[in-house]
Amino acid sequence: ELINRLTSIIIYLRDKELLKQADLVIQPDVSGISVVSIDKKDYDKAIAAGEEAARKVLPELKKVLADG
Repeated sequence: ELINRLTSIIIYLRDKELLKQADLVIQPDVSGISVVSIDKKDYDKAIAAGEEAARKVLPELKKVLADG
């Protein structure tokens, strides 16, 4: 549990800095999935959540790519 928490904190701090540089941020709902999980079900859930989140912002993504 401690390793999981420390990993989450490190990722949060790194992401906080990287988000400042982003043109568009896609945030899939991966609640309930540990950042260190190797469970195939978690992998499948994360992929599906990413695909769904990307579809929701597709118009914005196309605009960013066109302007880029």
